Amino acid sequence: MTEECPSNIFLKYCKDHGVKKPNPEVVKLLREGTEIIDLSDNYLGNRGLLAMLDTLQHIPNCKSINLKGQKIYNTDLSPSSVKGNTMLDRLMEVAAVHPSLRVIDLSDNPLSNLAGRKLLELASKKDIITELGVSDTYIDGDLCKQIQQACKGNMEKNPPQPEIEPPEDEPAFGEVKWSGRKSVTADEQLGMQTMGMTKVRRKTVKGNSYDIEEVKRYLPPVYDKSPEDANNLREFLKGNLLFSHLERQAVDDCVKAMQSIDFTEGDEPCQEGKAGDVLFIMRTGSADVIKNTEIVDKKEPSGDAVFGELELMYDHPCVATIRISTPTATAWKMDREVYKNLVLVSAIRKREMHMEHLKKVKFLATLPDGDLIQLADALQTDEWDEGDTIIKHGTEGEFMYLILEGEVEVIGRNEKGEQLEVCKFSEGKNFGELEFMNNHPCVADVKATKRTRTARINRRHFEMCLGPVMGVLKRTTDGSDYDYYRQQLQSPTTTAGTL
Repeated sequence: MTEECPSNIFLKYCKDHGVKKPNPEVVKLLREGTEIIDLSDNYLGNRGLLAMLDTLQHIPNCKSINLKGQKIYNTDLSPSSVKGNTMLDRLMEVAAVHPSLRVIDLSDNPLSNLAGRKLLELASKKDIITELGVSDTYIDGDLCKQIQQACKGNMEKNPPQPEIEPPEDEPAFGEVKWSGRKSVTADEQLGMQTMGMTKVRRKTVKGNSYDIEEVKRYLPPVYDKSPEDANNLREFLKGNLLFSHLERQAVDDCVKAMQSIDFTEGDEPCQEGKAGDVLFIMRTGSADVIKNTEIVDKKEPSGDAVFGELELMYDHPCVATIRISTPTATAWKMDREVYKNLVLVSAIRKREMHMEHLKKVKFLATLPDGDLIQLADALQTDEWDEGDTIIKHGTEGEFMYLILEGEVEVIGRNEKGEQLEVCKFSEGKNFGELEFMNNHPCVADVKATKRTRTARINRRHFEMCLGPVMGVLKRTTDGSDYDYYRQQLQSPTTTAGTL
């Protein structure tokens, strides 16, 4: 194996696999250490993951890799993209021959039993594999148990290393509280680090549990801002990774909760190695980023204006010192508690809104709440301006849409192929379901007649949540109310619009 720096090897493989913009945080991570590689908060995509797996061959000391939440699928419907099976097969190949790899976390990925069987085979043949994370996947419970039993057997075959004392202080937000046992083995701690259960791993914002009703009652702080400041801050947050996934109302709440703070030259809002839980966005002035007493970067409004995001997201000491370098400076700030509650409120509000709309969809209305919750969490929201085409005639019908607000018009074709307005749909209605259910090309255009917001779900995501679409329909469309749907499904051709 080569002695070249792992980060440089990763960049080379990224180029080989066609990754146009390698994730800079992953490059930084590989420079800082490679015994435990935690990618749970650094999305790579299939091509980036292939580059990482190729790099892993050159890191013989790596004991653990966390691939949690990397959106790894078993298949990919697009022929031109890298298939999920290719990535999984490559992972199995690398893990099968790697000399040290013991822990692989694939939690929170839409993996099916196909992946589960491959992981079981890996654990059965490779006896140094002692932990395979498969929680929050679509692998059957019985198969998950077999995987864990195989890993447990491997742990017994490979006696644990000397014990390491657990942390003595109170567990931080998102940690596991130590109880009963006085120590854990090195292998157990390694698994816990990968799964996010000890202080070594940077922890996510999510807590282990929370009171939904209490969270819904949360009232965020509000700080006055000029309309110009509010608009500028709103546009900035929309493009920032920590806020871009939030609904419009949640972004507005974040804007209101941002507080202005003044600095003078020499102030250090973040100090390397010390605790921090506040996000800052530079408004005026500039600051030096200092690591190991050396200036390595600069923070200023016209460039990279954000700092403290790692400290906000994780219970982690400041990774660098931020020192104000101009006579005066101002910044917006938000602490972890406010951000955590706003994210939770947004998630709960979004789920409830999506649940309400899903219950209005005829072929979903009789599904149990557990299934609807899975679908609600899988929905993606989009915003459309007047005249935007949401569905194009003749394209593959892979999405079903729910109208959250606004209006759309359905434009079909007559016998001569001329455009024909079929109908209009407004808030609370859905469209695209016939193509979604039958997996056939779209038979009409669907355009927004005004500013419109929709939620959509991909056929593949639907099937990962509930199984094949046709099977769900069979379970839920026995009544006479669904005669129309059954007729459409049985018809050799569909002449109506996307109804």
